[in-house]
Amino acid sequence: MFDYKLSSKSPLDGFVLEAGGARLVETKGFALISIAAPHLGERALKSALKNTLGIDLPKPGFSSRSETTPDITLMSVGRDQWFFRFLETEKSSVDWVVGAVGNYAAITDQSDSWAQIELSGISARMLLECVLPVDTDPSVFPEGAVSRTVLEHLGVIVTRQPNDADGDYCFLLMSPRSSAKSFLHALIGHRRSITS
Repeated sequence: MFDYKLSSKSPLDGFVLEAGGARLVETKGFALISIAAPHLGERALKSALKNTLGIDLPKPGFSSRSETTPDITLMSVGRDQWFFRFLETEKSSVDWVVGAVGNYAAITDQSDSWAQIELSGISARMLLECVLPVDTDPSVFPEGAVSRTVLEHLGVIVTRQPNDADGDYCFLLMSPRSSAKSFLHALIGHRRSITS
């Protein structure tokens, strides 16, 4: 009898690329939990989030961060639907989300279902202009803004993160794991336009 040992692997195997003033890094170790609540239950959900996690329910097209735990972000990704994103440790799991809002929303762990890439650098906005039909100018897409859109033929969620250590723009892009390599190829294929 064979003794098989399985180990987890991220969708893009820890991909990192720096070129032309832009840096692409697969972010690993972040849990992604979907919560959905009927519109009539939004008030109860809003109250539960504020009381238990110190986080506001973001308005459509935006995200909010926890006042008590900075690693927790809540993104509005559709009508009555949000994504919790937080750094996963041995002490944090979907259980605390269930404990906080389980009485007011449907919860689904989607951590292994999405590829997550952080794009930063002086040319980050220029790259996004080549591939996304979203205006990422800070006047219309400020820190915390979220858009569910398309990258070539693929569905993608993009959110504006706080600026990086050098003061440059930083974005988080997420796409379904099933098309992770196509997602990456679409980003890499357009990086040449940055340097030309």
